[in-house]
Amino acid sequence: MSTLVASIVGVDADESPAREFTRVGRLAAATTLVLGAGFQLAAFVTMPDFDETADRLQWIDDHAARAQASNVFDVLAMPFLFGTVVVYVLLARRVHLDSRMRRPGSCLPWG
Repeated sequence: MSTLVASIVGVDADESPAREFTRVGRLAAATTLVLGAGFQLAAFVTMPDFDETADRLQWIDDHAARAQASNVFDVLAMPFLFGTVVVYVLLARRVHLDSRMRRPGSCLPWG
């Protein structure tokens, strides 16, 4: 399965930043990313978007259970969103940049 995914996205499995993660670590990282995005999506879908604050407060008063569910999904998403930052930092610190990008200012147009 990993060779299929690698062939689709065009990444060599030996060059993947997650190659040093254990199987449990890769599963935990994937679960963190999916649950963080899923809870955040559930919070956004549960409550409609409003232009005016008064309309939003009126909707919350009329639909207290849905508003509370949206707040619960927001609170549940927070640890997973923080975990997403950790996953991306762990993946990014394993990426090897070429020697030109290691010099300070090399990404600037005049560098």
